[in-house]
Amino acid sequence: MRNRTTAALLAFFLGAFGGQYFYLGRIGAGIASILFFWTLIPSFIALYHVIKFLTISDEAFNLQYNREYLAALNSSQLTAAMQYVAYQQPAAVSAPVAMTRTTQAPVGAPQASLTDELERLFSLKEKGALTEEEFLVRKAELLA
Repeated sequence: MRNRTTAALLAFFLGAFGGQYFYLGRIGAGIASILFFWTLIPSFIALYHVIKFLTISDEAFNLQYNREYLAALNSSQLTAAMQYVAYQQPAAVSAPVAMTRTTQAPVGAPQASLTDELERLFSLKEKGALTEEEFLVRKAELLA
């Protein structure tokens, strides 16, 4: 399982060459960092990552970067973890979450199929209305 302190140290010492990306499994971003290290842009991005990794909670880091952690959670644990992470974020970041709540269909209204609901969730994620974590939580709720 990946560790946020290790990711922060790699970003600090090898960030110009994309060390944190390779550690976190984002090989394409790591290769792009190697190709553009001479522009110093990857160095500035690495500085951002150092600050991000040192200030993010372990729970949020695990939800974002550790697939093994996500696979081990059942849907209720995953929902609780997502609520904890949303509570820890500033109000400006968590405000869109409240706006994307789904509502129950009126009684007697035709129910959308599972495929339609999954497609709707995917389109919301693609438009940026849902984060990857929110998408995974809602997908797990639909499939449960």
